[in-house]
Amino acid sequence: MSASTIARDLLAKLLHAGNKHAAGARARAPALTATHLKPYTDLRSWQQKQECDETFLAARDAGAITLQRDKLNPQDGLIERIDLVEVQALARFLGRITYADQLSQTVGQLEPLKAEFPVILEVIGRWTSMAKVRGLGPEDADAWLDAAKTIRACAARSQDAIAAPVREFSARLFLDSKRIEGLTHQLDILLCGSVRTAQGPRPRFGRSWACSGKSIQFYWPATCTSHGSAPPV
Repeated sequence: MSASTIARDLLAKLLHAGNKHAAGARARAPALTATHLKPYTDLRSWQQKQECDETFLAARDAGAITLQRDKLNPQDGLIERIDLVEVQALARFLGRITYADQLSQTVGQLEPLKAEFPVILEVIGRWTSMAKVRGLGPEDADAWLDAAKTIRACAARSQDAIAAPVREFSARLFLDSKRIEGLTHQLDILLCGSVRTAQGPRPRFGRSWACSGKSIQFYWPATCTSHGSAPPV
């Protein structure tokens, strides 16, 4: 790993701490202390340390951080502490987006789902405090939109519709035969109207599926697992 990569990884950790602080999920002011900076201080090459220093100094000059060096050598000594000054500036320096901006974008994209799927409000509430929902953060709004699209497509089908291969349906709906299989958690949350994990075995996808209203059933010829109502018998 290059020295500049080590420096940027350390600054990325500081950005994460800054995001948590901005969300109210962390009380302590974001900083990298000697313990956090060990990947930098453990470098044996003076040249590598200088390369790290250049990255840190560039971030400081961008208004993102402040630096504290060894008190016995304040000009050229090792950097012993890095404090966050401005989370937006650090995100820009790293070519990233802040968590608050990412959440704001996602909330806007999911706005059309709130009336139809009120559980989205609970999902957003969890994200606001930087808590994940079944391992999901606000990074992929399209997955929630596609899950809603799948449910609507089910609702448009006849009550006695014949089951179709799930990958065939997914290919017709998304031009991607495996897309629906990647929406397990989003589908389950929207269909159940709850962020809580359902009791019992986790749902898995079979070769075929059937749906009616706001229930989806994925099943095998002999055995089945369902979201919502019980599978056909």
